[in-house]
Amino acid sequence: MLEKIEIPDTVTAIENEAFRNDTKLNEVVLSSNLKTINSAAFAGCVSLKQIEIPSSLEKTAMVYDYTGPFAGSGLEEVSFEEGTTRVAQRLFKGCEKLKTISIPDSIKTIDEGAFFSGAKGLSEVRLSSSLERIEASAFFNCTLLEKIEMPDTVTAIENEAFRNDTKLNEVVLSSNLKNH
Repeated sequence: MLEKIEIPDTVTAIENEAFRNDTKLNEVVLSSNLKTINSAAFAGCVSLKQIEIPSSLEKTAMVYDYTGPFAGSGLEEVSFEEGTTRVAQRLFKGCEKLKTISIPDSIKTIDEGAFFSGAKGLSEVRLSSSLERIEASAFFNCTLLEKIEMPDTVTAIENEAFRNDTKLNEVVLSSNLKNH
């Protein structure tokens, strides 16, 4: 089993289950040209505590009900490379230990289900000052999320974006939200 991996910049996709259940993997440097991370690529990597997502990442597997790329991993902290414009669909689905997210001001969209059913350790999220859209189920079932403050750049919050966030007790909405 690997403990560290640096994915070369020639790699643009990480396939399904590529490193699944590598319980010793504790450091990953993703390719700066990575466009896709597929289902369960790092699922079960319990020693992996933090990762930086490259600005080149566009998507995860597009199947509706799949295991998130980092599901069941030890991820506690996530950062995004400066210049990143979106948090990809279901990227952190099933990341139950996730506590800290650093979302840079370049993020404009949080895609559908980005933190779906799993980011149960998140209690507060600081959103990008240039965020425009929060897609459906983006923070679905983030049961410890207590506070969310949206910048005035947010114009759309889609269905069930905060569904089952049972501790959410403070929400500051954007003054520029539009009805759909």
